[in-house]
Amino acid sequence: MSGWYAVKRGTLEHEMFAPVGKWSRFEAWSWMIESAAYKPTTIDLAGSPHVVPRGALCFSLRFLADKWQWSVKSVRGFLEKLERHGAVEIQTVTVRNKRGTARTQVSLCNYEKYQTAGHSSGTAGAQQGHKEEQVTNIPVGTGASAPIDPAKMVFDAGVNLLGDAGIQQGKARGIIGKWRKTHSDEALIAAFGRCQREGAVDPVAYIAGALRFQGQQQERRKSHPEIGETRDFHGVTKRYAGNGVGWVVEHA
Repeated sequence: MSGWYAVKRGTLEHEMFAPVGKWSRFEAWSWMIESAAYKPTTIDLAGSPHVVPRGALCFSLRFLADKWQWSVKSVRGFLEKLERHGAVEIQTVTVRNKRGTARTQVSLCNYEKYQTAGHSSGTAGAQQGHKEEQVTNIPVGTGASAPIDPAKMVFDAGVNLLGDAGIQQGKARGIIGKWRKTHSDEALIAAFGRCQREGAVDPVAYIAGALRFQGQQQERRKSHPEIGETRDFHGVTKRYAGNGVGWVVEHA
């Protein structure tokens, strides 16, 4: 047989066809095609913009290993074999932080040949793969793509970050779940980003400390208002006029 056929994006995420356990090479290859950027996409890597060109994807080997249920060594070997066969081109992108964390950018050599402009309709979902990476690898300005689920973003980012420190996915999700009971998703995302930028050796201890510090800062702001700050006291809006005056009623 010859020729090729199109497959709808997201097939591997459907409950009927989602891989169970360790992925096959074909499933991994299909996921790479689905997850490749269908147009140049700017992502944020540790505070610096990085453009992923059309037909390429940029993830850490650890993320791919977790996604495919492989070892990092197996992922590296598979990508190198694809490169030897002329199917992909591999580029290492180093994130400028204390740990020198690396991302692997994989360009699919025949993407333009098979994924023509005529098949670009409805491909915004192709960027979902990039959303699964950690918070420092989130697409910037994806336009009309599907709304981002903050909870999913937190879990995906946290699991990947803790996974880099050798923490199993199940345990990592449990830790993140406990943090979410007492802290907002925004606070967690900020703590994850700070942890990665600083290259913390023990991310659990670092993130827990960062969250405590954020909480203390919020409490301090509540107990020490700034001049001009307004608050509601039993239905009455008051403005803080300074230590010598205190809270005064804010008239409309």
